Amino acid sequence: MCIRDRYQTDPQVLSESLWALIKIMQDKFTRGLVVREVDVGRVLELMQLETEEIAIPAAYFVGHVCAGDCMCTYSILENGGIKVICELFKRHSGSVYITKYTCWAIANLCLSGTSYLSLILDYDVMKHAAALVTSSHEYSVIFPLQQ
Repeated sequence: MCIRDRYQTDPQVLSESLWALIKIMQDKFTRGLVVREVDVGRVLELMQLETEEIAIPAAYFVGHVCAGDCMCTYSILENGGIKVICELFKRHSGSVYITKYTCWAIANLCLSGTSYLSLILDYDVMKHAAALVTSSHEYSVIFPLQQ
C-alpha cells in the first residue's frame, strides 16, 4: 500500500482534510475552486459512512457546497447528491449533527431554485421534517444542554 492510499483510508486524515476544505470554502470564490478540485461524489460516499468522525464533516462540506453558486449546487445534483442527502436525512442516522447538516443542505438546495425544490419534494422530505418539528420530545432530549 502506498503512503497516499494509507492516508485516503485513515479516518482522522479524511476528517481533518474535510474540515480543512470547509475552512477554505468560506467565501464563494474559493468554494468554486474547491468544488472543481474535489470529487464531490466521493464526499457524498463519505457522508453515508457509519463513522461519524468522517460522516459529520462530509455532511457539513456538502451543506457548504449547496450554499454556493449554480455550478457548485449542480455538482451535487450531477453526483446524485439530492437523493443521498434526502435519504440520509430521512434515515435519522442517530447523529444530531448528521440530521442538522442534512437539513441545512436541503434548505440551501431549496434556495437554489424551484427545480431543486421539486426534486426534494419527490423524496418526501417534508413529512419527515414536519415529524421532527411536531415531535413530543423535549428540546433538551434532542439537543442536550451543555452543563
